[in-house]
Amino acid sequence: MKSRPILRIALLIVALAITLIALFYTYTNWHGARAWKKTETRLRTLGEPLTIAEITPEPIPDELNFAAAPIFADIFDKPKDEWRISEITGFRGASEKGSSDIANFARSVNPDFNGSDEDAARVVLAEAARSDELWREIREAAIRPAVWWSFDLSDPTAWKINHVTMMIVLAQSLQAQALAHCVAGDSLAAFDDFELVLDLADKLTPPNVLISHLVRMSLVAMATSIVSHGIDLAAWTDVDLARIQTELARIDLLSSCQHALKTERLVFLEALARFDKSGFPQVRSDETVERSSFAEYIGAAVWKARPNGWIFEDRIYMVSVIDDFVEALAEPTTAPGIKLAIADDFERRKKSPLEVQRAFFSLMAVPALLSSFQKSLHIQAQIDQTIVACAIERYRLSRGHLPAALVDLVPEYLPTKPLDRLSGEPMIYRVESPTEYVLYGVGWNQRDDGGSSKKPSPKAFDQAEDWVWRAQ
Repeated sequence: MKSRPILRIALLIVALAITLIALFYTYTNWHGARAWKKTETRLRTLGEPLTIAEITPEPIPDELNFAAAPIFADIFDKPKDEWRISEITGFRGASEKGSSDIANFARSVNPDFNGSDEDAARVVLAEAARSDELWREIREAAIRPAVWWSFDLSDPTAWKINHVTMMIVLAQSLQAQALAHCVAGDSLAAFDDFELVLDLADKLTPPNVLISHLVRMSLVAMATSIVSHGIDLAAWTDVDLARIQTELARIDLLSSCQHALKTERLVFLEALARFDKSGFPQVRSDETVERSSFAEYIGAAVWKARPNGWIFEDRIYMVSVIDDFVEALAEPTTAPGIKLAIADDFERRKKSPLEVQRAFFSLMAVPALLSSFQKSLHIQAQIDQTIVACAIERYRLSRGHLPAALVDLVPEYLPTKPLDRLSGEPMIYRVESPTEYVLYGVGWNQRDDGGSSKKPSPKAFDQAEDWVWRAQ
């Protein structure tokens, strides 16, 4: 008889638990859907697209589309070593610490090379000449005014981005050739190589997805490296430098990053919707998929058991992070504070199992978004400094000595006194000898560290004390 009250209590507890769980799911789903509707309405009010279809252009005629040029016809259908352009040497191979860049480029052709820089330039140019016909086709393709690399943006797992690898190889080859031309005293040919690198960088997008933007920045960094080497070698003429300034001034990586982040937002929203319908990865009913592991089945069960409201919260968190990045890119002086706030919030959420479930996919994406944001600001600062360095070199060629201050460059070589985007203050310039100077802006700490660019690791560019251009 005593067991009946216990059974009643147990049933009551179970019924209460089921009721609480039902209330939790009902409220979470309602609250998530309501919050997402507000976010969706806000984005629509701002004129922001919410589907991939809204940013997909009308088909571009092949004769106008760089991506449709015959020389690139095989890059999506064949292995890399069978591409026509694989005949072009990428000039990345054996290198020797302490050796000049041009000598290391020559070692890509001959690992045992041990000659002068002039000898190295001849080796590089002779090797490049073997691909003259391919380069002619590439230059002709670059004249085409439009580009669209076609792939289904809504399904990132099916993207074919072989063109990204191709562009890196081409830019590396052009970087080596440009330096060889500088060493050989042919600044006109070096400028043509520099200009083509920038053309290829432009042809990576659209679509302006994050991977395309990141590689575009790498190509722009290669272009600024060409300029830097030419200045160190005193290879550029005043006309060359003025044209370089014009070419670099048109590049706005911060705006490009904003567009890439917004495109990534669309890709994320559509991929998440697709994933929500298809279920947990690798757990399918069809027999063509390999049997999933027990852990994957557990993952699928947990995924199916989550409240639908968490999908909405995942979307909202991604939108809020991208909004913050876009705001900082529009006003770079706010970037260090926003970067810190996003990084701190990310670390906090990552430590909470509940937060991880509520923003699972957004949290996986934040590190890549943060890296793109940081690198965009860093490479844009590098572009700004390269433009100023060109102005300084033009002044030196004209006057025979370095300017005493950056204001001396205005208005003949620069329209206004150059500013450091992170601090909003003038760039810092210091003459260290008749031929040496340092030009820099503050780094993420927004503090003048005297032109120190120490890094805790080779890849930690975002942690450098100052962002520095040093001429020697």
